[in-house]
Amino acid sequence: PQPGLARLMAYLDSRGVRKTICTRNFDVPVQGFLGKFLAGSVFDPIVTRDFRPPKPDPAGILHIARSWGLVDESTGEPDASGLIMVGDMIDDMTAGRKAGAATVLLVNDVNRAIAEHANGLVIDKLDDLVAILEEGFEGREIV
Repeated sequence: PQPGLARLMAYLDSRGVRKTICTRNFDVPVQGFLGKFLAGSVFDPIVTRDFRPPKPDPAGILHIARSWGLVDESTGEPDASGLIMVGDMIDDMTAGRKAGAATVLLVNDVNRAIAEHANGLVIDKLDDLVAILEEGFEGREIV
């Protein structure tokens, strides 16, 4: 698990914040990870690599928005503007941005080079989000 995962999930769970997963992994490893590290936390829906088209296409995130009832009333289209996409790959950031969600890049030794090109917030460990969410998250406007 990424550093800070347990603390962030405990924070989100204590506040009733809905969580989902949008990954390129298969269902079996995702379920194994959840059972081992996040038993008791609810993630719904879980979008895996079986979902088409995969990231960096925004379809998975838009599917999540629709399943949560986040829909633009005037167009009937899913509205992901109230979502935050947290990931560690450029495809995560691209999918989030294209969907209209705020993005948070979790940097590590492997992806540090893309941090300067990130179009949203950049953090070093997941529980860095706790203070950010407490103070009110604001995504960066992309022009």
